[in-house]
Amino acid sequence: MAISDAELELSYANAAERVRRAAYAVLKNLGPGTEPVAIALDHGARFPLIMMAVLAAGRAYVPLDVDFPIERNAHILSHSGACALIADSKTTEHLRNRLPDNLQTLTPDDLWSGRGEPTLPDILPDAVAYIIYTSGSTGAPKGIVQNQRNLLHDVMQYTQAIHVNFEDRMTLLYSPSVNGAIRDIYGSLLNGATLYAFSLKKLGVSALCAAFEAAGITIYHSVPTIFRQICTALQQGTVRLDQVRLAYLAGDRLDPDDVIAFRRNFPSDALILTGIGSTENATLYRHWFIAKDTAIDGSKVPVGRALPDRHVRLIDDHGNEVRKGEVGEIEVTSRYMALGYHKRSDGFGVSSDDPLARVFRTGDLGRLRPDGLLEFRGRKDDQIKLRGVRIEPAFVEAELRTLSEVVQGAIVVRRCGTVATALVAYWVANPGHEQAQIRALLAERLPEVMVPSQAVRVPSLPLLDNFKINRHALQCWDQLLQVKIRRERPAADPVTRQIQIGFQDILGRSIAENDMLTSLEPDSLQWLQLQLFSRSSRDGQ
Repeated sequence: MAISDAELELSYANAAERVRRAAYAVLKNLGPGTEPVAIALDHGARFPLIMMAVLAAGRAYVPLDVDFPIERNAHILSHSGACALIADSKTTEHLRNRLPDNLQTLTPDDLWSGRGEPTLPDILPDAVAYIIYTSGSTGAPKGIVQNQRNLLHDVMQYTQAIHVNFEDRMTLLYSPSVNGAIRDIYGSLLNGATLYAFSLKKLGVSALCAAFEAAGITIYHSVPTIFRQICTALQQGTVRLDQVRLAYLAGDRLDPDDVIAFRRNFPSDALILTGIGSTENATLYRHWFIAKDTAIDGSKVPVGRALPDRHVRLIDDHGNEVRKGEVGEIEVTSRYMALGYHKRSDGFGVSSDDPLARVFRTGDLGRLRPDGLLEFRGRKDDQIKLRGVRIEPAFVEAELRTLSEVVQGAIVVRRCGTVATALVAYWVANPGHEQAQIRALLAERLPEVMVPSQAVRVPSLPLLDNFKINRHALQCWDQLLQVKIRRERPAADPVTRQIQIGFQDILGRSIAENDMLTSLEPDSLQWLQLQLFSRSSRDGQ
């Protein structure tokens, strides 16, 4: 079997026939050309087949997520220059008023109903394969362009690393609109394995685990955020994933507790593959395997060792390589990374040593350990200075997630203009721990200045289409929370109300009129600020 979802199962012969028919229909309807074709379908077996049909017809594909807002998908359709959209009638109608002029629309049924023996074009290695758009959580999404040669090079590296074969049964949890899906789709279908395109959103975590058990999944792939939910469901239920030989966990920070959870819930001979990469780098540029007896020291799980054809340097702000053991920005040089940003000339440089190689500064910070493993140390633009102390919010977030009381956690930096003023922890409780005193627990592990001024329990964290935490949405939540704090429990007396507002601004959380100063648990600097504010308020009366 080639591919399966909750509704459709296809053998390799049937899947190949559908790809051929769809490729012929694309050629018949659009004619020869190189303009890209957009695809917007539900998560399932049809999406990868249409992707391969567009490639076979000699065109690049632009994958869209139907769950995205209309505005985003309309922007991508316009910016990509797509000449056609392959989507169900419902999706096309949903986008009707936002479709670019002269955009042709086709449905999968239109493509598969055709007959004939197409003369498929010869595809050159340098032909563009896809334009994938980034999440755009901090601005307009950017289209990242890749060609056929580099796409296959990444699949080759993945195949050789984990030895994919016809007996493997692999997951597709990522939306095909993101880079994380590439290795799942092509890594399985170009190696004779079976791809299970089950939808987490449709099934839910418990039903998804049961579907994986029934399918006998051997290679599991997701971001750590989803993996944690899977492990929680496995611990609470009767489902066992005893056939899994490899869990590929990348795309976000992997914590030591994730490794412990893996060893607790998966076979003893199974491995974890983790690493670091980006859409610009055409997946990973560092990886490593974690076995049952692999020692994990400290609070960070390293992101891996060197990969062939991808040269990594750690550099300072001037582009000079940092000394061994120092933290620097990760710079990658490779012939096989993305070609660049669509309709933009910035972001990528050319190697002075190899004119065919491109250079990309990732914005990620790393430190090379003596054993050759690379540690991820957060984003270059994420480091902050709080009360004179340089802090990595990612480190605080890692400590938050190690708490047994926490299923998911994230840290938000509050700012006054460009100045960081406080850290706020957002967390999802493990069942039975809804009343946990998160700040007190973190105070046992972290220096005073690194303890979040507020811990906010939420039912779930906002996620991007690739299941990473949506930092922009979380920042918006926090801004709304601050507005709410200022409106909550107002004191009746105007002077007391003024003091209450000032205290709330200093502490970053809601307080009541009758709260005792010592019960507010201020740190030493906040205590001083509260005293000074109280004195100035009294003197100003």
